[in-house]
Amino acid sequence: MMPEAPLPLAALARAGRDPETPCVFTLPTGGLLRILRFVRVLPGRRYVGIGEWEGRRVFAKLFTGPRAGRDFGRETTGIRLLTEHGIETPRLLAAHHAGQEGGWLLLELLEDAVNLDERWRALEEKRDATARATQRKILADALRLIGRLHAQGLAQDDLHPGNLLYRQDTLYLVDGGGILSCALRGRQCFLENLALFFAQFPPHWDHAGMDLLTAYEVEFPHSVDRARLNAAIARQRTRRIAHFLRKTTRDCSQFQVGRQGFLGASGFCALRRDAAGILMPLLANPDAWIARGKPCKLGASASVLRLTIDGQALILKRYNLKNAGHRLRRALRESRAAHAWREGNRLMALGIPTARPLAFLERRKLGLRGTSFLVTEFVRGDSLLTRLPADWPAHAPLPQAELTALVELFTDLTRLSIRHGDLKGSNLIWQEEEESGQDEGDKKGGRWVLIDLDATRQYQSRSRFCRAHVRDRQRLLANWPPQNPLRHWLETHLPRLVSGQEMED
Repeated sequence: MMPEAPLPLAALARAGRDPETPCVFTLPTGGLLRILRFVRVLPGRRYVGIGEWEGRRVFAKLFTGPRAGRDFGRETTGIRLLTEHGIETPRLLAAHHAGQEGGWLLLELLEDAVNLDERWRALEEKRDATARATQRKILADALRLIGRLHAQGLAQDDLHPGNLLYRQDTLYLVDGGGILSCALRGRQCFLENLALFFAQFPPHWDHAGMDLLTAYEVEFPHSVDRARLNAAIARQRTRRIAHFLRKTTRDCSQFQVGRQGFLGASGFCALRRDAAGILMPLLANPDAWIARGKPCKLGASASVLRLTIDGQALILKRYNLKNAGHRLRRALRESRAAHAWREGNRLMALGIPTARPLAFLERRKLGLRGTSFLVTEFVRGDSLLTRLPADWPAHAPLPQAELTALVELFTDLTRLSIRHGDLKGSNLIWQEEEESGQDEGDKKGGRWVLIDLDATRQYQSRSRFCRAHVRDRQRLLANWPPQNPLRHWLETHLPRLVSGQEMED
């Protein structure tokens, strides 16, 4: 915690993860920098925030610790390369590295700018034809900028939508620390970099991305091998998800992990840092909250309850241990809550709609796992069989929005070799699209949200996934009797694997 009094830059090394703002630093070259708020913190290494310097608002990057010189050098070199090659990036206003004191650089603050990730997610929520068209446009804009970057022999090794900023109609590339030269590495470097960008988006956008590659090829005139790019996207997506899932059980900017001192010596917990405020009372004594929650399911193996804390609706699931034998079998295995936590985060990272996982908790004794708990957001909406009932009239019009969305969801799962494991009607919830911003010509749609991920798994082997795919497909269709018109339509349109490898649409 730091007061608003001038401090040396080196004081950041002791500021921890949540430095108090506003705070003022005396810069080694003279002058003061007042930080209004931090937007990203890597404790003891890098502090990024919005501040004031010499009467103007700036975007500040402050480097501390033993890596400060290296991080400072990479950042300034990258910004210089982008500027020299005419790639839009915020203007560097001042920079200095002072050895033990650390380093700092001040950039032009792009007021009212929004990053591509935020803009994309807002459009995803609308889920209408107008939003899809806008998404295609911004994807083409990004591909043109990446094409210009590659044409100059440069790449960005952290090429994600958050590092692309829209300001009015101009797209800027930020984070000079990730800029590297690919001039001597050949076209494979550019292909992998392009694949890294595509891997950030849900898999159902891969096909649209292939269609929009002409925007990239206009700026970087060479033909992209679509088959090689698709293979590279799959590799990059796998690496990205594996890296992200490792973060979900360690302390970092997005997740908070507790062992001794958080839950005592008898527990392990991981939770989203942005939800810690409302979850702490719940995680301190989940059994007490179960007693006051609204039951959704009270079974021998699991108890599921709905809670409301500070106005937010939550689902709390306790995985019960039925007897001594069951306790012994589960003691050395991954807990069911930890499994569901990981798979929920996996689906979210891949763009598959699911209830947002907020926390999981394991009780432990002498290192052995006991009862576990999972907390997710509550998903409002109709279940599958409420929306698409088993007694659908034979001559009634088919609900195309719901059926098409169901096929799209199942197709994404199949492309990614993911089985849900229990596709009964109560585990798919229909979320209607938002009303606002919808054109009169757009039909109202929505999406299916998967819940109950206890049996969900992503397969590395496509042949092994084939058997799981068949079971998932059969379980989904079993929600309707054989003569039901909805089942007949889905039997025709749901994808199926051919010889365990190719997908038949």
